[in-house]
Amino acid sequence: MSSGITGKDSLFYVGEVPWHGLGTPLPQLATAREALEASGLTWKVALREIRDEDYRRVENRRLLVREDTGDVLAVVTKRYEPLQNAEAFHFFDDVTADPNGPKYEVAGSLHGGRRVWLLARLPEVIRVVRGEEIKPYLLLVNGHDGRTAIRMFPTSVRVVCQNTLNWAIRAADENLIWRRAHTGTLDRRDVSKAREILGLASQQFKELEQLLKELTRVRVKPGDVDELLREVYRHDLSERRRRLVAELLESGPGSDNPAVRGTFYGLLNAITDMEDHYRFARPANRAGRLASSLFGQGAQRKKRALAWFQRKLGAR
Repeated sequence: MSSGITGKDSLFYVGEVPWHGLGTPLPQLATAREALEASGLTWKVALREIRDEDYRRVENRRLLVREDTGDVLAVVTKRYEPLQNAEAFHFFDDVTADPNGPKYEVAGSLHGGRRVWLLARLPEVIRVVRGEEIKPYLLLVNGHDGRTAIRMFPTSVRVVCQNTLNWAIRAADENLIWRRAHTGTLDRRDVSKAREILGLASQQFKELEQLLKELTRVRVKPGDVDELLREVYRHDLSERRRRLVAELLESGPGSDNPAVRGTFYGLLNAITDMEDHYRFARPANRAGRLASSLFGQGAQRKKRALAWFQRKLGAR
């Protein structure tokens, strides 16, 4: 499977060109209909029978096919029920109780359509220090790969450099992830459960704001950077990463703010900045960087970094 966006994938974004440099721009937040069209997600998937070499039907297995390209995306069980892209937007609108409201900022597909994602902005804004804003979002992920469950969870973006921060701080934050297997159609119970997640997310964003403000009050001491990097990168730690984090801590985006430079908050930003902007050397790997930062290894590294900061604060 590809590392990210293929020639059969597409996405849209609102505002300035994002760090991954991919997608079709829109001038303002999109409605579900606008987002569906701008992201190129109007296509559907269909279930098809599988036949063996003697043209006998294979029981308990079906093909999941992308209708516009004819590509087979997965082999699934007979219990599998796909969630169409348009239905995912409709479900998102139901959860946020904002039918046809303009809230979508990014949406698109990865891996040839095997993974679809929708990012909607929430009304809160986290203000850490003067000139620094974190925008909360709700992210819905829908898989057409036969393995990825439908998931909805909160995430956030640091506006000054568009870093994404997956902020599951502790194990209990699994409660902030709504999941649903592709068995049966979504109903009002699913909407109700997902709305509970949305309510919890609102409270957790307030706690995140408090945590980030606490990070601005702690200065980085000798040994902190190495300790953090060993925790985050483990056997992948390199001298290049050490140098880059040190540079970003002193001169990265937003570091001209004395309330950021040299603080734990600045160090957290240095890690997220490196993961989102510098992890891959070649521009051709922007799609892989996007996939990693939101869903893959990059997301896990940022979670480990945030957990390390929380432990350090608790030990003070």
